[in-house]
Amino acid sequence: MSENEILSVNFVSAVDFISGDSSIKLSDDIKLKLYAYYKTATIGPCNTPKPSLLEFVARAKWNAWKSIGNMSQKEAMLRYIEVIENANKNQDSRGFAVSTLSHIDDEAEEKFLEPDIFCFAKQGKISDIIKLLDSTVDINTKDKQGLTALHWASDSGQLKVVELLVERGADVNALTNERETPLHYACLSEQLEVARFLYRHGTNITLQDDEGKTALENCKQSFRELVIKDDNEK
Repeated sequence: MSENEILSVNFVSAVDFISGDSSIKLSDDIKLKLYAYYKTATIGPCNTPKPSLLEFVARAKWNAWKSIGNMSQKEAMLRYIEVIENANKNQDSRGFAVSTLSHIDDEAEEKFLEPDIFCFAKQGKISDIIKLLDSTVDINTKDKQGLTALHWASDSGQLKVVELLVERGADVNALTNERETPLHYACLSEQLEVARFLYRHGTNITLQDDEGKTALENCKQSFRELVIKDDNEK
């Protein structure tokens, strides 16, 4: 049996072991690593569109897979097995301290439901946002992903919130950790009215994200034409 064949057998065995015991637990970080290595080992580099910001679990998985870059399938198999071996060093007599690939705890979504400015922005709770802004909350504060309230409101199509935030001084060119502006999110989620508003209120449409794409390059041509269409055009 060749070296590659041995690696494939070991990889499949590791996958079967993990997938076969739903009682085994692991941290979300390890789950995401295993997911990313598995997808790269079986499919290759990430080749699917980025999920919406509101698809929390799907987006976390996509980000993990995308972060692998152009790693080879062989290297991904090796990394996958390595993660399991490292976990095995710190496990008790019960077995590997790992879990299934396909599941990320539902508690991960609950983290996004805390009543903060980001939550209020995506839910369109204007009065709550005003109270926070009138207290000590910085309108351009960012979450762990580098998103501002304006990003959240733009992704979920909360036009009234977007208008309020911009009027109160929100940075329309604020960049996330992946160098995406609020307009990137509006275009990705096809929130036309929000995208048109941001386009007309100072967004720098030449800014590129980590993939080298501007906001208007992240949407269909038909949507892009509607965004930039002159209001006076018939």
